[in-house]
Amino acid sequence: MSLASLFGLGQETKNTGGLTGVHLIDFSQIVISTIVNTFEPTDNLPLEMVRHACLNTLRSNVSKNKQMYPTTVVCIDAKDGYWRRDVAYYYKRNRAKSREESEWNWEEIFKHMNTVVREVEEFLPYITIDLSKTEADDTIGVLTKYVSEKYPDCKILITSADGDFTQLHKFKNVKQWSPLLKKWVSCKHGSPRNDLRYKIMKGDKKDGIAGIKSPSDYYLVRNDGERAPSISTKKLLEPVFKLDDPCDSDLMTEEEKKRYKENEILLDFEMVPDNIRAAIIDKFENFKVPPRSGLFAYFVSRKLPKLSTETGDF
Repeated sequence: MSLASLFGLGQETKNTGGLTGVHLIDFSQIVISTIVNTFEPTDNLPLEMVRHACLNTLRSNVSKNKQMYPTTVVCIDAKDGYWRRDVAYYYKRNRAKSREESEWNWEEIFKHMNTVVREVEEFLPYITIDLSKTEADDTIGVLTKYVSEKYPDCKILITSADGDFTQLHKFKNVKQWSPLLKKWVSCKHGSPRNDLRYKIMKGDKKDGIAGIKSPSDYYLVRNDGERAPSISTKKLLEPVFKLDDPCDSDLMTEEEKKRYKENEILLDFEMVPDNIRAAIIDKFENFKVPPRSGLFAYFVSRKLPKLSTETGDF
């Protein structure tokens, strides 16, 4: 084995010319999944431990896919809030409450993850997209469409367990892998369009988005034990799946149509604002990927001896 191959020299991920394969990684999701499945809430998690968890998780997901998907994009959740919160004050507010009640020291964990994000952007041979008011979901949604349309033969891999991304399976050559479940993610309701409409109508509790029969901020204001109004599969969901325009029918009340439009803005990646979309594409096209030659020195400087022998996996 040559020194070049041992230390991964001369193998920079480049974003020039035609792309053959793009790997979009939902950084926060895969790292948090690793942390909660590896440690206990009462464990002390210093920066060094969180750094190793982040980098080793990236290594694991990149190494087995980089031959088919040589362009890796690490997609980051913004630290200054989300554009969705600006249009829907209740968006993901329930997560903050859950974390306050959790035994995990999330404030410390996120602080360490932010440190590692800056290091990934500076030292790892990937395109790292960390933009104001932008979620990893936005980056994955925008780039899946952009790459599919600009490079029709390019293969795209989404690494995330998030069911929101099945709407993107409508694009050619898109696959989604869940590291948490260790299986391929597929549509649950027959098609990408149906999956999206199902979420719009039923809502997404983990993000604080209520169903169309409930007030928009239902998950913030409801009383303990209160149940949301049910949405019938046979009477509403299945008929809506067959329509060209769900709001151009008498299946929903005017209030339900209004709520449908509100949820559509939050859940449909086609609704990402133009300025956010343009910033993502610009960063993707113009990001200067750090050279692989700096990996070894970075790992040594951070006292990561095992990873320093595995630079080829990155």
